[in-house]
Amino acid sequence: MAKSLDEWLQEGTQLYDAAVEDYRKLEEQAQQIQERLAAKRQEVNQIAKVISKPPVEEPHPGLAAYPPVDVVDPNQPGTTPYTRNSIARALTGQPIRR
Repeated sequence: MAKSLDEWLQEGTQLYDAAVEDYRKLEEQAQQIQERLAAKRQEVNQIAKVISKPPVEEPHPGLAAYPPVDVVDPNQPGTTPYTRNSIARALTGQPIRR
């Protein structure tokens, strides 16, 4: 039997909630790694100064902070227009136009 629109939307909401939770966990891990990396860079540069070695540079562009990703906050209605087109774009991985 085919799913109703409500069932599809409910399933989509569950998938979205799980993906947002996973994203937030990864974001937190990335922040922790960035903090550890900065501390290690400082340690290496202190040692380098003492033994006359070149300092470690800032992270390479590919390792720097990632560009921000828009995540819809379900607690703030209206953060993204829920239109057929915006939902289709989100499902196909295309950016949502504002």
